[in-house]
Amino acid sequence: MAHFEPTPLPPPIPKKCDWEIDPVELDFSNAAMIGKGSFGEIVKAYWRGTPVAVKRILSSLSDDRL
Repeated sequence: MAHFEPTPLPPPIPKKCDWEIDPVELDFSNAAMIGKGSFGEIVKAYWRGTPVAVKRILSSLSDDRL
């Protein structure tokens, strides 16, 4: 049985807040809806190879008034 070392990931971009993720880093190629509500839907996606839950806000609610 072969042993594979995990590939080190680069640190987050230093000029962003710790919780802020660059949307271009999200992989929706195998996304699956896991929930839906009045403000949008929750989908399972991947960020740097890690499964994450992403809330997609409804386009009708995505303006600056909120």
